[in-house]
Amino acid sequence: MERRKYTGTGEPAEAPAAPGGDITPPDGATVEDVAVAVDSDSVTLTPDADLLTGDDTVYPVYIDPVFRTANRTGWTMVSSDSPSDSFWKFGDDEGVGLCPSNVSFRCSSSSDKKRQFFAIPTGTFEGKDIVEAQFAVTLVHFYSDSAREVQLARVNSTGASAISSKTNWSNQPSSKDTITAKSPTDTAGSCTSTNQNVRFGVTGTIRTAAAKGWDTTTFRLKAANESDVSYWKRFCGNAHLEVTYNRPPLQPDQDALQMMKGLYDAQGS
Repeated sequence: MERRKYTGTGEPAEAPAAPGGDITPPDGATVEDVAVAVDSDSVTLTPDADLLTGDDTVYPVYIDPVFRTANRTGWTMVSSDSPSDSFWKFGDDEGVGLCPSNVSFRCSSSSDKKRQFFAIPTGTFEGKDIVEAQFAVTLVHFYSDSAREVQLARVNSTGASAISSKTNWSNQPSSKDTITAKSPTDTAGSCTSTNQNVRFGVTGTIRTAAAKGWDTTTFRLKAANESDVSYWKRFCGNAHLEVTYNRPPLQPDQDALQMMKGLYDAQGS
């Protein structure tokens, strides 16, 4: 993942590039690559020291794009066999899909269907140019030896969270947009805050959230086929968003701008 920094030179800044297009610093800026190192729980950016300390460097200096993780503030599971029960902020992991009651202790019957919901803050991305966004969560179990699809959808239509401690199967929010689907088969042995191993591309959704100023965006995990136990999976309640974005340059205050008359040599006029 490339990071770039640039220094201002006093030149007028152009309007920021449209989301999805090439994102570049203003004309006249000095640009250097920033080294990036990623491990299991951190991202380290190492800027060019010569540029930071150079005699001709004009501050402020920016490192763009910015990488930010947004953690879920609310999450729940809903169960068709317990239509009035809430499983708000369930611990560890829970199921998605039709329960295989013969093998899973999390299933009350072979007709039980489960879905998961996550509410994640997105207000901080308002006004930002979203480069890339991913919904990340940990898969700890899948039933079938073959890959089976799980769907990620958005269930909110405003900036308010679409779920609460009262959310259950009977009153669960419906899908407003099926964003994408994946068929993951790699599992983790446990749930931690940093071992997310399944990522869904949600760039378009977060661009919409940023454009509309949504404080929260709520997502749903649902099996592509809820009548087939081979689609059964268990996910941790540790979902978060991983977002890379650029910040548009600040615009000058028009009221603070003044027109100054130019000086001229009147001799010979």
